[in-house]
Amino acid sequence: MEGVKTSPHTPLLDVMKTCPRLRELLISAEPPTTPQEEEGEEDQQDDRDLPQLPHLCSLTLKFSYEHSQMKPVMSWMSLRRVLKCLLTGSPSLEKLSLVSLPCPLNGVLQDVLRRVDDPTDSPLPPLGRIRHIDLQRTDVKMTTVKSLMLQSRDSSV
Repeated sequence: MEGVKTSPHTPLLDVMKTCPRLRELLISAEPPTTPQEEEGEEDQQDDRDLPQLPHLCSLTLKFSYEHSQMKPVMSWMSLRRVLKCLLTGSPSLEKLSLVSLPCPLNGVLQDVLRRVDDPTDSPLPPLGRIRHIDLQRTDVKMTTVKSLMLQSRDSSV
């Protein structure tokens, strides 16, 4: 599936539910226009009903700050939830490209890395197969990047 455009009102999680066998996903969007919510608000929601993409090998999420071409706008809450869903529900992910994310990524990545230690989750740990990471113009701490690299290395042994 390539070149699919959705309405700005179509939640990305709904699109993901209809395409559970995706192997490659590229999302281009406008940055959220609403103010950023508090980090703890989203964690209270149940994540068990979120869609999973077990075959996803490549994820690219780019935010454009050029308004020459209209792209869907995401809310902050939706963005954090979608990212968490994609990263935890895609154990085959090898290529991760998160460019110009308009929100701090550290909390989301730390949440995903904590799932690795949860024995009730999938036998394939999230982010365990990552071979390529591109975090250009994205706010993430170096300690988190190192943890990601260690997770990938430890899972491949």
